[in-house]
Amino acid sequence: MARRSSTPPGVSELALPFTGFLPRETVSPNHDHCGSLSDTDLLGRLLRHNGGLGAAYIIIDEFGSAAAATSATVGDFTHRTGLDAAVHQDLQLASELGARMARAGIEDRCVLSSWSVLNEYLRARLAHAKIEQFRVLFLDNKNRLIRDELLGAGTINHAPVYPREVIRRALELGCAALILVHNHPSGDPTPSRADIDITKSLIEIGKLMGIAVHDHVIVASESCVSFRSKGLI
Repeated sequence: MARRSSTPPGVSELALPFTGFLPRETVSPNHDHCGSLSDTDLLGRLLRHNGGLGAAYIIIDEFGSAAAATSATVGDFTHRTGLDAAVHQDLQLASELGARMARAGIEDRCVLSSWSVLNEYLRARLAHAKIEQFRVLFLDNKNRLIRDELLGAGTINHAPVYPREVIRRALELGCAALILVHNHPSGDPTPSRADIDITKSLIEIGKLMGIAVHDHVIVASESCVSFRSKGLI
Protein backbone atom coordinates (compact mmCIF):
# COMPACT_ATOMS: atom_id res chain seq x y z
CA MET A 1 0.00 0.00 0.00
CA ALA A 2 1.34 3.45 -0.92
CA ARG A 3 2.20 5.58 2.07
CA ARG A 4 0.86 9.11 2.33
CA SER A 5 2.93 12.21 2.97
CA SER A 6 0.72 13.51 5.79
CA THR A 7 1.75 12.04 9.14
CA PRO A 8 0.93 12.92 12.73
CA PRO A 9 3.57 15.13 14.39
CA GLY A 10 6.52 13.17 15.70
CA VAL A 11 5.41 9.86 14.17
CA SER A 12 7.39 8.24 11.37
CA GLU A 13 5.45 7.09 8.32
CA LEU A 14 7.02 3.66 8.72
CA ALA A 15 5.54 3.45 12.22
CA LEU A 16 1.99 3.86 10.98
CA PRO A 17 0.17 0.60 10.16
CA PHE A 18 -2.73 2.14 8.26
CA THR A 19 -4.69 -1.08 8.42
CA GLY A 20 -5.23 -3.00 11.62
CA PHE A 21 -4.50 -1.66 15.10
CA LEU A 22 -2.62 1.35 16.33
CA PRO A 23 -1.48 1.59 19.95
CA ARG A 24 -4.05 3.45 22.03
CA GLU A 25 -1.26 5.79 23.21
CA THR A 26 -1.13 7.35 19.74
CA VAL A 27 -4.71 8.58 20.01
CA SER A 28 -4.33 11.46 22.48
CA PRO A 29 -4.98 9.54 25.72
CA ASN A 30 -4.54 12.61 27.93
CA HIS A 31 -7.67 14.39 26.76
CA ASP A 32 -10.31 14.33 29.48
CA HIS A 33 -13.25 15.44 27.34
CA CYS A 34 -14.30 14.49 23.82
CA GLY A 35 -15.00 18.16 23.08
CA SER A 36 -11.31 19.00 23.45
CA LEU A 37 -10.20 16.51 20.79
CA SER A 38 -9.24 17.70 17.32
CA ASP A 39 -11.24 16.31 14.41
CA THR A 40 -8.34 14.04 13.54
CA ASP A 41 -7.94 12.72 17.09
CA LEU A 42 -11.68 12.13 17.38
CA LEU A 43 -11.71 10.27 14.08
CA GLY A 44 -8.66 8.28 15.20
CA ARG A 45 -10.50 7.11 18.29
CA LEU A 46 -13.56 6.19 16.28
CA LEU A 47 -11.35 4.08 13.99
CA ARG A 48 -9.13 2.67 16.74
CA HIS A 49 -9.85 -0.90 15.61
CA ASN A 50 -9.61 -0.02 11.91
CA GLY A 51 -6.40 1.90 11.34
CA GLY A 52 -6.67 4.42 14.17
CA LEU A 53 -4.87 7.74 13.95
CA GLY A 54 -2.96 6.74 10.84
CA ALA A 55 -6.20 6.15 8.96
CA ALA A 56 -7.63 9.40 10.33
CA TYR A 57 -4.70 11.42 8.94
CA ILE A 58 -5.10 9.81 5.51
CA ILE A 59 -8.83 10.57 5.45
CA ILE A 60 -8.47 14.21 6.49
CA ASP A 61 -5.55 14.66 4.10
CA GLU A 62 -7.49 13.23 1.17
CA PHE A 63 -11.01 14.56 1.79
CA GLY A 64 -10.53 17.54 4.09
CA SER A 65 -13.14 16.35 6.58
CA ALA A 66 -14.81 13.21 7.88
CA ALA A 67 -18.14 14.48 6.52
CA ALA A 68 -16.80 14.67 2.97
CA ALA A 69 -15.27 11.20 3.28
CA THR A 70 -18.54 9.77 4.57
CA SER A 71 -20.39 11.13 1.55
CA ALA A 72 -18.00 9.49 -0.91
CA THR A 73 -18.94 6.20 -2.50
CA VAL A 74 -17.14 3.20 -1.06
CA GLY A 75 -15.28 2.75 -4.36
CA ASP A 76 -14.07 6.34 -4.42
CA PHE A 77 -13.12 6.16 -0.74
CA THR A 78 -11.02 3.02 -1.03
CA HIS A 79 -9.40 4.18 -4.28
CA ARG A 80 -8.37 7.58 -2.90
CA THR A 81 -7.25 6.45 0.55
CA GLY A 82 -6.03 2.89 0.04
CA LEU A 83 -8.03 1.97 3.16
CA ASP A 84 -10.36 -0.97 3.57
CA ALA A 85 -14.10 -0.69 2.86
CA ALA A 86 -14.70 -1.47 6.54
CA VAL A 87 -13.29 1.97 7.41
CA HIS A 88 -15.85 3.60 5.13
CA GLN A 89 -18.56 1.53 6.78
CA ASP A 90 -17.46 2.79 10.21
CA LEU A 91 -17.82 6.36 8.96
CA GLN A 92 -21.26 5.59 7.54
CA LEU A 93 -22.38 4.12 10.86
CA ALA A 94 -21.10 7.15 12.78
CA SER A 95 -22.90 9.48 10.36
CA GLU A 96 -26.17 7.60 10.72
CA LEU A 97 -25.86 7.64 14.51
CA GLY A 98 -25.28 11.41 14.41
CA ALA A 99 -28.36 11.94 12.24
CA ARG A 100 -30.51 9.82 14.56
CA MET A 101 -29.26 11.72 17.60
CA ALA A 102 -30.16 14.98 15.86
CA ARG A 103 -33.59 13.56 15.02
CA ALA A 104 -34.22 13.04 18.74
CA GLY A 105 -34.49 16.84 19.01
CA ILE A 106 -37.61 16.91 16.83
CA GLU A 107 -39.33 13.79 18.14
CA ASP A 108 -42.29 13.91 20.55
CA ARG A 109 -42.70 17.65 20.06
CA CYS A 110 -44.19 20.10 17.57
CA VAL A 111 -41.69 20.10 14.73
CA LEU A 112 -42.67 23.68 13.86
CA SER A 113 -41.72 25.00 17.31
CA SER A 114 -37.99 25.27 16.62
CA TRP A 115 -36.55 26.02 13.19
CA SER A 116 -32.98 25.72 14.50
CA VAL A 117 -33.52 22.18 15.80
CA LEU A 118 -35.21 21.10 12.57
CA ASN A 119 -32.43 22.75 10.57
CA GLU A 120 -29.80 20.87 12.59
CA TYR A 121 -31.46 17.54 11.90
CA LEU A 122 -31.95 18.16 8.18
CA ARG A 123 -28.35 19.26 7.74
CA ALA A 124 -27.10 16.20 9.65
CA ARG A 125 -29.15 14.05 7.30
CA LEU A 126 -28.55 15.73 3.93
CA ALA A 127 -25.93 18.51 3.92
CA HIS A 128 -23.11 16.36 2.56
CA ALA A 129 -25.07 13.96 0.36
CA LYS A 130 -23.56 13.68 -3.12
CA ILE A 131 -26.80 12.92 -4.94
CA GLU A 132 -30.12 14.72 -4.72
CA GLN A 133 -32.62 13.15 -2.33
CA PHE A 134 -36.26 13.99 -1.74
CA ARG A 135 -37.49 13.29 1.79
CA VAL A 136 -40.82 13.90 3.47
CA LEU A 137 -41.49 14.51 7.15
CA PHE A 138 -44.93 13.10 7.89
CA LEU A 139 -46.62 14.87 10.82
CA ASP A 140 -49.65 14.14 12.99
CA ASN A 141 -52.43 16.62 13.84
CA LYS A 142 -50.20 18.18 16.51
CA ASN A 143 -47.34 18.54 14.03
CA ARG A 144 -45.29 15.84 15.74
CA LEU A 145 -43.09 13.62 13.60
CA ILE A 146 -44.59 10.29 12.55
CA ARG A 147 -42.00 9.28 9.97
CA ASP A 148 -39.14 10.74 7.95
CA GLU A 149 -38.89 8.85 4.67
CA LEU A 150 -36.78 8.99 1.54
CA LEU A 151 -39.20 9.05 -1.40
CA GLY A 152 -36.86 9.87 -4.25
CA ALA A 153 -33.15 9.79 -5.06
CA GLY A 154 -31.43 10.50 -8.32
CA THR A 155 -28.44 12.37 -9.69
CA ILE A 156 -26.37 15.33 -8.59
CA ASN A 157 -29.13 17.74 -9.65
CA HIS A 158 -32.37 15.79 -9.87
CA ALA A 159 -34.42 13.47 -7.68
CA PRO A 160 -37.64 12.13 -9.22
CA VAL A 161 -40.70 12.54 -7.02
CA TYR A 162 -44.35 11.82 -7.80
CA PRO A 163 -46.90 13.95 -5.90
CA ARG A 164 -49.60 11.29 -5.88
CA GLU A 165 -47.18 8.78 -4.35
CA VAL A 166 -46.30 11.27 -1.61
CA ILE A 167 -49.98 11.83 -0.80
CA ARG A 168 -50.72 8.10 -0.98
CA ARG A 169 -48.00 7.45 1.59
CA ALA A 170 -49.34 10.28 3.76
CA LEU A 171 -52.78 8.64 3.75
CA GLU A 172 -51.27 5.25 4.62
CA LEU A 173 -49.58 6.79 7.66
CA GLY A 174 -52.67 8.75 8.67
CA CYS A 175 -50.74 11.99 8.79
CA ALA A 176 -52.24 15.48 8.86
CA ALA A 177 -49.38 17.51 7.45
CA LEU A 178 -46.09 17.33 5.55
CA ILE A 179 -42.76 19.07 5.41
CA LEU A 180 -41.01 18.47 2.09
CA VAL A 181 -37.23 18.32 2.10
CA HIS A 182 -34.59 17.89 -0.55
CA ASN A 183 -30.92 18.71 -0.93
CA HIS A 184 -28.87 20.56 -3.53
CA PRO A 185 -25.45 18.86 -3.77
CA SER A 186 -24.23 21.86 -5.77
CA GLY A 187 -24.17 23.87 -2.53
CA ASP A 188 -26.61 26.50 -3.86
CA PRO A 189 -29.91 26.32 -1.93
CA THR A 190 -31.81 28.58 -4.35
CA PRO A 191 -35.15 26.95 -5.33
CA SER A 192 -35.44 26.02 -9.00
CA ARG A 193 -38.56 26.44 -11.11
CA ALA A 194 -39.08 22.68 -10.88
CA ASP A 195 -38.80 22.85 -7.06
CA ILE A 196 -41.50 25.52 -6.94
CA ASP A 197 -43.79 23.67 -9.36
CA ILE A 198 -43.62 20.34 -7.48
CA THR A 199 -44.37 22.15 -4.23
CA LYS A 200 -47.45 23.85 -5.70
CA SER A 201 -48.64 20.53 -7.08
CA LEU A 202 -48.30 18.83 -3.68
CA ILE A 203 -50.09 21.68 -1.94
CA GLU A 204 -53.01 21.47 -4.36
CA ILE A 205 -53.38 17.67 -4.10
CA GLY A 206 -52.89 17.83 -0.33
CA LYS A 207 -55.74 20.33 0.04
CA LEU A 208 -58.10 17.96 -1.76
CA MET A 209 -57.16 15.19 0.72
CA GLY A 210 -57.12 17.35 3.85
CA ILE A 211 -53.33 17.21 4.22
CA ALA A 212 -51.40 20.45 4.77
CA VAL A 213 -47.97 21.14 3.31
CA HIS A 214 -46.31 23.33 5.93
CA ASP A 215 -43.02 23.94 4.18
CA HIS A 216 -40.46 22.81 1.65
CA VAL A 217 -36.87 23.02 2.84
CA ILE A 218 -33.82 22.90 0.57
CA VAL A 219 -30.65 21.72 2.28
CA ALA A 220 -27.21 22.73 0.98
CA SER A 221 -23.75 22.19 2.42
CA GLU A 222 -23.73 25.44 4.38
CA SER A 223 -27.37 26.41 4.87
CA CYS A 224 -31.05 25.57 4.52
CA VAL A 225 -33.72 27.58 2.72
CA SER A 226 -37.38 27.49 3.75
CA PHE A 227 -40.01 28.11 1.09
CA ARG A 228 -42.33 29.52 3.74
CA SER A 229 -39.74 31.99 4.99
CA LYS A 230 -39.15 33.09 1.38
CA GLY A 231 -42.88 33.62 0.78
CA LEU A 232 -43.07 30.76 -1.72
CA ILE A 233 -45.81 28.98 0.26
